[in-house]
Amino acid sequence: WSVAIDTNQIVPTLVYPADASYINNNDPMYTWLSRLGVSEYWIEVRTNNGSGSIVYFNTNVNPGSQTNIQLGALSDGLFVWHVRARKTATGEWQDWANYNSFTVDTIDPSMISLLTPVSNTITNSSILTLKWNAGSDLNGIAYYEVDTNGVTVNNGVSTSFVTGAFSEGTNNWRVRAVDPAGN
Repeated sequence: WSVAIDTNQIVPTLVYPADASYINNNDPMYTWLSRLGVSEYWIEVRTNNGSGSIVYFNTNVNPGSQTNIQLGALSDGLFVWHVRARKTATGEWQDWANYNSFTVDTIDPSMISLLTPVSNTITNSSILTLKWNAGSDLNGIAYYEVDTNGVTVNNGVSTSFVTGAFSEGTNNWRVRAVDPAGN
């Protein structure tokens, strides 16, 4: 008689959604790295944290054809997901990968108001300080995009911007608040 002992765990590496990420797609493509010696994967998505309600699960993910899956639309909010593998050699389910948390955010930040200079202002200065009111978003503002005459820059979280020298004539500017999910 002989007995083979195989205690090596095959634990998938989660790729997307990344841990602690914000996404603006409510039906993400869950992706993990393929592992050798796996007959199938089991994916689980929960609300809030590892003890939250199960939103989706699938135990029939065939490693021969995929290491990613879309499970359906989620509401905005915090979710966690993880995957485990069934080892071909033993037929046993392996340890779960650690949870990756992610926040679905499909809502744009609030509209901001441009403050100064007021539209249609005439000035003899070609370098201006543009100012606007702060935007708001449930998950915060990641940065402001400032567009001057078609050139867009990331202005961080500051609500003012000093322009380069504007050319003679009419010049245009606009600002957009961007949240952590890219909305």
